[in-house]
Amino acid sequence: MLRLARRSTSWVATTVLIALVLALAGSARAPAGTSILPAGAIAPTERQRMVARRIGAILEEAHYRRATIDDKMSAEIYERYLEFLDGQRSYFLTSDLAEFEQYRYRFDDMIHTGDIDPGYAIFARFQQRNRERMQYAVKLLDTEPNWTLDESFEFDRQHAPWVTSEADMNELWRKRVKNDALSLLLTGKTWKEAADTLRKRYERVLKRVDQITPEDVFENLMNAYARTFDPHSSYFSPRNSEEYRIQMSLNYEGIGASLQQVDDYVTVMNVIEGGPAAVAGRSAPTIASRASARGTKAESPM
Repeated sequence: MLRLARRSTSWVATTVLIALVLALAGSARAPAGTSILPAGAIAPTERQRMVARRIGAILEEAHYRRATIDDKMSAEIYERYLEFLDGQRSYFLTSDLAEFEQYRYRFDDMIHTGDIDPGYAIFARFQQRNRERMQYAVKLLDTEPNWTLDESFEFDRQHAPWVTSEADMNELWRKRVKNDALSLLLTGKTWKEAADTLRKRYERVLKRVDQITPEDVFENLMNAYARTFDPHSSYFSPRNSEEYRIQMSLNYEGIGASLQQVDDYVTVMNVIEGGPAAVAGRSAPTIASRASARGTKAESPM
C-alpha cells in the first residue's frame, strides 16, 4: 500500500488497492544467463514490474509534491536506496559502488518501464556481502580478541567513507565483533559465553538473509522512491499493510498470544489479555505444546 502524505482522491485509493492486490510475495529467482542478475538471485515478478509502473504514476500524478521522476531525482533515489541497504557503510566496497554507478541515472527509467532488475542486482550484491561478513564474524569467534590493544571502534559510520578493500573491511569487522564481545563481557559473561551468544546471533542473520523474498526487496526499493518524494510517504507490502491496519485499528485476530522467534524456535512471549487464549484460560505451556506439534518449539516466557 502506498501511503501518500495527503488525502488521496477515490480513484487514487482504488489504484493503490489494485497495486496492493497485484503485489506478490513469491519466490522468483533469476535463471542462469538471463538479465543482469546473477544466477539464483532474487528476481522481480512480472506483477511487481507492473505494480512498479503503477506506483510511479501515482507518485508523479497524485502526490502533493507534483514532481517528475527524472535523472535528477533518479540520483537521489539511488543514494537513498544505498542508504536503506547499507546506511552504516559496513558491507559495500568502493568497487561495488563503482559497478553500481551505471544505475545512478536509471532509477527514473526503471519505475516508468517496470525494468527494476538493477535494484535487485544491487540487492543481490548486498546479500552476498552480508553473507561474507557474517561468515567472517563467526570465524573470528574461534579466537579470543587481544583486550590489551589500545584501539577504538567507530559506532556511527553514516558519514564515514566507503571501505576500499577487503582487508580494510575485515579490520572494520574485527573491531565490530570485538566490540560486540566486550559489551557482553561487561554484563558478566565469560569469553566462551559471549562467543556462543554472538555465534548464534551471527548465524541467525545468515539464515534470515536467505529467507528474504522478492516482496521484501520490492518494498525496500519502492520506499526509496516514496521517501525521496517525502519522508512521510511509504509503500507497504501486503503483509506490512495488514500489520499497519491491525496496529491502527487495534483489532487483532488469532490465538491471542505474542510470538517471537528465539534461537530458531517460535517462543510465546506473552498471552494477550482478552484474547482467545486468555479467555479460554490456556497458559503459555499449553500453546507451546500446540506449536511443538506443528514442528516448532514454543517456550514459556518464564
